Amino acid sequence: MSGSVELVQTTKIYDQVAVVDAINVKVEKGSYCCLLGPSGCGKSTTLRMIAGHESVTEGDILLNDRNVTNLTPRQRGTAMMFQNYALFPHMTCLDNIAYGLKVSGVNKAERHAQANEMLSLVNMLEHANKLPGQLSGGQQQRIALARALICKPDVVLLDEPLSALDPFLRIQMRKELKQLQQQLGLTFIHVTHSQEEAFALADQAIVMSAGKIEQAGSPRSIFESPKTEFVANFIGGHNVLTVSEAMPIPDVTNTFSVRADHIQTTSTSDDDIVVKVQIIDVEFQAQFYLLEAKLEDGQHLICYLPEDKFNTELMTIGKSINLYWSPERINAFHC
Repeated sequence: MSGSVELVQTTKIYDQVAVVDAINVKVEKGSYCCLLGPSGCGKSTTLRMIAGHESVTEGDILLNDRNVTNLTPRQRGTAMMFQNYALFPHMTCLDNIAYGLKVSGVNKAERHAQANEMLSLVNMLEHANKLPGQLSGGQQQRIALARALICKPDVVLLDEPLSALDPFLRIQMRKELKQLQQQLGLTFIHVTHSQEEAFALADQAIVMSAGKIEQAGSPRSIFESPKTEFVANFIGGHNVLTVSEAMPIPDVTNTFSVRADHIQTTSTSDDDIVVKVQIIDVEFQAQFYLLEAKLEDGQHLICYLPEDKFNTELMTIGKSINLYWSPERINAFHC
């Protein structure tokens, strides 16, 4: 069984500072939700409040429409996987996984039987009698996840679970997390500072800044239409630009964004926006060239150019060229 999670005006105040500031959001049953944002934005505090490891200053937390704001972690139907995995170093993998059942009074035979089922689920059965120190980082993560799942939670909470892994293993493990979440049909809420990780995993992404929710929605909707300058800058791949004499934009009076992959070096329509720039850097990025340029008013922008559109003679540092994009590609901020 999976559970919905709803935060209603949920607030956390430390030393008279609101580190989570009256946020409202709902996570649907059986979905994979990522809380996304830079360090200090309030995402981990939000996760700990959902878990019951952090008290709520104001507002409410609902799980399956049940108010759990003042309940203990064990009363909520949630399980948390910590960033450092928090495995007991003196216990075997089997006993680490079974620990929650032991605390609940389940007899040894039954809890070990269930722990072996969890070991099988995360493909770690052959490591049952090893200690955590004998495992790789990815293997420790699987054990920590199995321990979180054994008590059959409605909601699984993950605090930057992939941050300690190397890049290759991180990609492998995020695929396993998504597959497992879909297989079990559970609600996962996952904290990360990586937009790439969030976009790869999430059905719903929630971008936070300074204790507030800047934008929530599907990863695609957020990437295609960031609502604020902060979101456009944080998720990357967007140029945040201000209308000026060097770049007059019809019907746009202030700041807007345009995706780096929507800027071209050739015009495709008489309606295209055209700006004159000086190239200040060029980088080969395997699938494309990254061109960084400067407008006459000093603003910088980047564009991604596929290899077949990259002219090595024209695209050199110091050269002045024109860049183009369709007016339809302009993203106006909502606030």
